[in-house]
Amino acid sequence: MIEEFMACNQTVSDDITDTMVDDLTMPNRPGSECEKFVNTVAEFFRLRGLRICGNPWASVNRPREQTEWHTHRRQGGLSNQGHNHHLAFIYYLNVPRKSGDLVFGFDEQRTETPITPRESELILFDARLQHRVRKNRSKEIRLSVSGNLVWDEEDLFINDCSPNTEPDDDCDDCGLTVET
Repeated sequence: MIEEFMACNQTVSDDITDTMVDDLTMPNRPGSECEKFVNTVAEFFRLRGLRICGNPWASVNRPREQTEWHTHRRQGGLSNQGHNHHLAFIYYLNVPRKSGDLVFGFDEQRTETPITPRESELILFDARLQHRVRKNRSKEIRLSVSGNLVWDEEDLFINDCSPNTEPDDDCDDCGLTVET
């Protein structure tokens, strides 16, 4: 599956100021390992009352690369994809030693709380949480799949009226990337 990701050369964003400029779109070949993986992840979340909103992407951290501070929501409560995400996820496919910690900033000073990821580990977090990836100091690529989640309002009602955000829209225009 890692080879499928690396063969995809289409980036999520062409904007060099966007933290997704180095991220790759998910390969979309029917029957591929990537499609099977996305279906498995989507079903895992569906059984927990969540659905993937928009398309997951491959985060590729090459040697000496890092990802700057960002959230998965924009000011006013919407992400850069126009949705009001509740959670974000990262699933780690390839994690060489010293390939960069995931770091969360829990306050305005971004007091750093690092997590050293492991292969096959899934991390869920509030989409509003500031986070970054430290520099990859290995000689190998670190590869993960990231995405955004919303509560499936048909199965579960959550009123997300946090300070400085508007109540959630239904997010009708998003859903599973691949039908399950």
